[in-house]
Amino acid sequence: KDRYYNSKYKEKEENNSNPYAFTDNGNNMYNDTAYNSSAYNNTNDNMYYDNNNYSNTSANMNSAMDIKVREAKVLYSSFGVMALGLFISAVVALGFHCSLLFGIVPIEMMYMAMMVSLVAELIVYFISISAIKKDNVVLATIMALAYAIFNGITFESIFLLYTGGSVMTVFVVTAVIVAACSAFGLLTKIDLKPLTGFFVMGLISSIIISLVAIIFNFEGLYTFVCIFGVLLFLGITAYDVQRIKKSASNTAVSVASLSIFGGLMLYLDFVNIMLKLLRLFGKRR
Repeated sequence: KDRYYNSKYKEKEENNSNPYAFTDNGNNMYNDTAYNSSAYNNTNDNMYYDNNNYSNTSANMNSAMDIKVREAKVLYSSFGVMALGLFISAVVALGFHCSLLFGIVPIEMMYMAMMVSLVAELIVYFISISAIKKDNVVLATIMALAYAIFNGITFESIFLLYTGGSVMTVFVVTAVIVAACSAFGLLTKIDLKPLTGFFVMGLISSIIISLVAIIFNFEGLYTFVCIFGVLLFLGITAYDVQRIKKSASNTAVSVASLSIFGGLMLYLDFVNIMLKLLRLFGKRR
């Protein structure tokens, strides 16, 4: 082998050629220095490129993991806020009901408190939404608690109209329904966002028809509205769960604010389903 290379180098030196160039048996010329330098540079370039790809892939994986963790936190916290709100409303409603039974609060004052609470609910709700958009966690928390308390005052009428056993039964059924709809919203691959317009129009229509049924005492129409409302809020609950999950990607808003917002939506879904089921299947006093 050494004799072969020596003869090639000697041949090129005699021809005044590059001493590092040589030919193979097909008389193709190669340059050791140029070839090795090019190969080395290409290897380094490929290594640098691969390192960048690895860094980018690692960063993307970490970002995806962060989003998943954030989604889980927002979802769990939203259901926690909903449960806390329902508990507060139930305690307040039971407290007012007991005070009414024992004559601590006159019934006239109770009716007045319910009317004031209906108006206060709307004001507190919009203030809480504004606080969430501004990421004011303290104000949003206070308004959410106030909303649950005012709702509890209005819910006192439930215990006046329906038996305690009927209310508990419907509450458990509603909890199962909301859990099933939430699971569907999380597990399905169907995006429910295109149905937003239908949900909005359904809500507006159900409110208008309910008012007509109450004013003109159309019992059959009111029953239809309740059935339609239950079906409507089944879809809205699944949609809200998807919406809560997607909102976690908005890193400009804290997890606490998103959780309060999600909890309020789930709270309203739960309450609406429960009230409509009570009107359909509740046992009146």
